[in-house]
Amino acid sequence: MNYKYRTIDSSGKKQSGNITASDKASAISTLKSRGLTPLALKEMKEGHSSGISKDSSKKGLLTMEIMEKDIHKIKLKSKKVLGILNQFALMTKAGVPLTTCLQVLSNQERDRQIRKILFVMQEDLLSGRSLSDSMSSFQTFNDVTVSIISAGEVNGKIDEAFRRAAGILERETALTEKVRSAMSYPLFLLALTFVVVIILNLVVLPTFSNMFIQFGQELPVLTQIVMGSSDLFLRYWYVLAFIVVAGVVSYTYGRKNSRDFRKNTDQLVLKLPIIGAILYKLYISRFSRVMASLAGAGVEIIYALTVAERVIPNAYMRHFFNQVLEDVKVGITISESMRRYPIFDSLFVSMINVGEESGELHDVLDKIAELYETQTEERTKLLTSLIEPAMTVIISLVVGTVVISVVLPMFGQYGLML
Repeated sequence: MNYKYRTIDSSGKKQSGNITASDKASAISTLKSRGLTPLALKEMKEGHSSGISKDSSKKGLLTMEIMEKDIHKIKLKSKKVLGILNQFALMTKAGVPLTTCLQVLSNQERDRQIRKILFVMQEDLLSGRSLSDSMSSFQTFNDVTVSIISAGEVNGKIDEAFRRAAGILERETALTEKVRSAMSYPLFLLALTFVVVIILNLVVLPTFSNMFIQFGQELPVLTQIVMGSSDLFLRYWYVLAFIVVAGVVSYTYGRKNSRDFRKNTDQLVLKLPIIGAILYKLYISRFSRVMASLAGAGVEIIYALTVAERVIPNAYMRHFFNQVLEDVKVGITISESMRRYPIFDSLFVSMINVGEESGELHDVLDKIAELYETQTEERTKLLTSLIEPAMTVIISLVVGTVVISVVLPMFGQYGLML
């Protein structure tokens, strides 16, 4: 059979062409023996020629567009990855072989990127790679998912591994969406306040300022302050813009290039009222959920800590989790190590200790994750309930101050006319 292939060599250069082999596995083996890594392999049907129709030409262009992208660097949305994992869990539980699962999913998938990923994974399995090894080469599958699937391959419980991986991703996605949804309205009010201030300074106040100049009378103090701030904004807006841009660039550069700066800023974030507590509980719940899933899947505790530590985006907290990891490597228990560092609250450490002593660490970690997820949702609702009226008051004060500053001179002028 003839196959059309697209590969990449050791230097990163892409190649394409045709190859004859008895089946796909043989074609892949031949390409790899030449030092080439297959990216795509498609069987050539008889009668295929350069004289193709417009429809097939369009289809070919779409195929080439996908092939031109490095599919390994594409990151899918969490909901799409969750769909893949859930379908894997169902089919493997029914005893369907992995290669067949990939073939079925690839055939029924409409998303070209997902179909391409599944196709490459299927070719990897046919060439002798394990599923977890193949998944690790794609950025769309995180370390947690890959580690759980790898453990499932070792202990023979691949269907349970897919179920665990899907469960942790589903909970993580649900909690993130709840926090994001709760914060969307306060952020909208904040943006609205900013827009109102800009419009007042650019449009409303300059108009009244010119009118008050024509009055030729001394303006009230409040009016002078408001009009002065508007004039300052109009005259030196580029200075203010430069300060904002310079601040953002400096912050971004510091976060990217300085570990100490990143740790210090993340520490300050955790000290913010309410917001800091929300983020702390969110990170603890995320760590606990990942640890519970990895420990329950049979992953060795040190490697589980290594993977779980990576899911914490806060550099300050991650530093202490890394210290715990180093302590565990030399034989210290997790709870004993955590007691050394004040960042871990007593409830969290106590429950970890109970799990270690009872031998049910993964069950205790699951309970910790549920507890802190619940507290995160409650704190988020509290923050929302506080921010909404606060932002409403701020907007009212801003608009009210401007209105009063405009009305006072008018009353003064009206009094002079009388």
